[in-house]
Amino acid sequence: MDIIQQKIDRLLSPRSVINWTSINFPRSDDTEEAIWKIANLLNLPSLNSIYARCSRLAYRQSTIEEEMEKIRRSKSSYIQTMGSEILPAFQEFLSTRQIDAIPDLHEFTDYIHIYIGDDIPDFPIRIRPSFIAIEDGKLTPYFLTGWSDLSLSPYQKQLLSTVICNSILTHQDFIGSDAMIVVMPRMEYSNDRDVRWWKARSYASLTDDQFADQASRFQRGLVNTIHRLRRS
Repeated sequence: MDIIQQKIDRLLSPRSVINWTSINFPRSDDTEEAIWKIANLLNLPSLNSIYARCSRLAYRQSTIEEEMEKIRRSKSSYIQTMGSEILPAFQEFLSTRQIDAIPDLHEFTDYIHIYIGDDIPDFPIRIRPSFIAIEDGKLTPYFLTGWSDLSLSPYQKQLLSTVICNSILTHQDFIGSDAMIVVMPRMEYSNDRDVRWWKARSYASLTDDQFADQASRFQRGLVNTIHRLRRS
């Protein structure tokens, strides 16, 4: 498989709802530029293994000491650095909340699909919580992101909340529930993490027409990027 087809396949692969949100903007040109940048990144670093360790802490399946030891033994310097920052911050967040996470639901995943074109498969957006807890008697999905730079704009937070509210929170078991989005950016001039969070329903959802407009911007940006790649 040549490098161009690899880039196209990577663009068309399922994307987590937070990652998808980060490349969507109110302007079509900004959205397309973000997609183009993603297409041309040689290696996309993933924090999924660190999120999995956070989930084990929430499920009380391991201790912070055990998870930090595994991080120290990682062969990836990137995972060592990010894990040593994120895990202690998340553990401190856990210590301040009464979180009763449910391991039986750890694989719960929802999808929404965006039409791209007749000759291109619909684009899948994966809505998979990092873990699900019971709060005030209701199932509460938690979505974690450990990006060092909190780069989501208010519009992107609204878009993210819209997708979550219109997907997972419409399932029967989640009716009347809310979702928690937890972010852990670096503090200024420091490697320490500042844990922040908001509830999905604290942002007014985009209207159906507004979401359709954004889906169209993404669709055009993705198709144009694929055409640019094939011409290169």
